[in-house]
Amino acid sequence: MSLHDEFIQFGRKCVREGLVDSFFGNISVLKGDMVYITATGTIMDMLSRDDIVEINLHSPSEYDCYASSELLVHREIYTKSNFKSVLHAHSLYTVIFAEMYEKFCFAETEILPFLENVRIVEGRSGSGKLAETVGAAAEFSSLVVVKNHGVFSCGLNLKDAYIKLSALEHVCKKEIMKKMIIDEK
Repeated sequence: MSLHDEFIQFGRKCVREGLVDSFFGNISVLKGDMVYITATGTIMDMLSRDDIVEINLHSPSEYDCYASSELLVHREIYTKSNFKSVLHAHSLYTVIFAEMYEKFCFAETEILPFLENVRIVEGRSGSGKLAETVGAAAEFSSLVVVKNHGVFSCGLNLKDAYIKLSALEHVCKKEIMKKMIIDEK
């Protein structure tokens, strides 16, 4: 499968699963020194080849303005870690969970190892400060949640990043629903 086809596939999967609302989120993959990232304003379940921008990891260029507004964060993740792909989503239950609790601590008996070290950070979307904060957190965790914003799920490939993002949202939804039921009693 081509890189463009992977972007299209995982963009659709993220919308279908409710991890993003069509145009809230972005995707990137690192190949050598090149970052392939969704363009600003793209609709995740209607991606085409024209919606993917090729950007140099280390050298800003005139094409940066066409890339997602979170380009700085993606660059910093790749600079500070060994990850090769990033899915950024505004996953509802994960964002709510991060507002309700200081840290992610799940009651699951068989929790997936990558869910044991989810980081919560704060910062303004698209800012250099947020890029630094998320990049630093990605040195220690493949899942970084920005309060009141969304999740950066990092992986060795898009499938890896997607699985982590999906699993985190599933567990957060389950925990919030469980809390709602208990609080009603």
